Amino acid sequence: MERLELPRELLTGVKDIDTHHTELYAWADRIVRSEADEQDLKQAIVFLSGYVNYHFAAEESAMITHGFKDYEKHRKQHRAFIRLVHRFRETAMAEGINDNVREMLKKAFRVWFTNHIGLLDRKFAEFLKSKGITHHQVLPNRGELESSGALDEYDQVEIKGPYDGEVTLDELKIRLKAKM
Repeated sequence: MERLELPRELLTGVKDIDTHHTELYAWADRIVRSEADEQDLKQAIVFLSGYVNYHFAAEESAMITHGFKDYEKHRKQHRAFIRLVHRFRETAMAEGINDNVREMLKKAFRVWFTNHIGLLDRKFAEFLKSKGITHHQVLPNRGELESSGALDEYDQVEIKGPYDGEVTLDELKIRLKAKM
C-alpha cells in the first residue's frame, strides 16, 4: 500500500511547523497501512485527533504572538478540519477500522490537509520567515498551551481509555509498525 507522507513540496522551511506536519502524516500513515488489532488502531486515532488539536492550537498561538494578520481565516480552516477529524474518529469508533475509515483518513490528508498546508500554512511560514523566524520553538509546546489555557476550547483526548488501559506512544508506534 502506498505510504501517506508529507510531500517535500509542502515543507515550509519553518522547523517546528514542518516537524508537526511530518508527525501528523506519520500517524495517519500508521493508521491507514497498519494491520494492528482494532484496539491499537483506535488508540492511534484518538492520539491523532488530539495531536491535530494540539498542532492547531500551537499554530494559532504563534500567529497571535507574532501578529499574523490572517489569523481568523486560518482559525476558521482549522475548525473545519477539526470537525472532519472528529467525524472520522466517531465513525472509526462506531464502525471499527474498515476500508471506509481508512479512505476517509487518506482523503483528508491528501486533499484537505495538503491544500491547507500548501496555501495557508505556507503563507504563515512566509510571514515568519520575513521576520527572520525559521528556528525551532516557533510553536509553543503542549505544557505552554495548557498553562495559558489555549487548549481549553479544543476537545482534548488522552491516549488512554476503554481499549486496553494506558499505552505509551512509543509502545503504540511499535505495535502499529509491527503489523505493517
